[in-house]
Amino acid sequence: MGGFKGLGVMTIRAYPQVPENWEGEALPIFDAEWTKRAQTAASFIEEGSRVLDLGCGNGSLRRFLPAGCTWVGYDLRPLTPEVRSIDLDAGEFPSGHFDYVVLLGVLDWLREPRPVLEKARRAAPFLIVNDKRRRWRLHHLFRSKKSELRRLLPGTGWSIKEAIEWGQDPRRHYSVCLLS
Repeated sequence: MGGFKGLGVMTIRAYPQVPENWEGEALPIFDAEWTKRAQTAASFIEEGSRVLDLGCGNGSLRRFLPAGCTWVGYDLRPLTPEVRSIDLDAGEFPSGHFDYVVLLGVLDWLREPRPVLEKARRAAPFLIVNDKRRRWRLHHLFRSKKSELRRLLPGTGWSIKEAIEWGQDPRRHYSVCLLS
């Protein structure tokens, strides 16, 4: 960990390597949060749907999908053999057509999220993302509390159809949004 001199703000490094003896499960400090987020996202998905999960981590979303769904997961760093490698910042995007594209905890980490939203629009009629507002962010310090997702949507072809809020505390607010 480090800090910005004079600002009193600490930065957190993303884990640069997998911890020793790690089996691909969510790190304990994130497990409950990621599980709740995945369950909330899965509640939007209909039975028998084709689901593209980008930035899927260990693929926890697939545990909560309704019956008959097919799931394909991609991440920058695949954590399990079922997860394929992708670099969204390099312009990579899977081919194919899906019923849902899922981006949980991904938009905040992309250098340019707009092209990913546009490609997702061509790949599926529905997009599930999570939106968070913080007083500070890991790599975008002092950005407005206004919804980052609402800032990104104009011109991408997406609009918010439904949002489920969860995980509120004094420092952050999360929602999972279904876009159409």
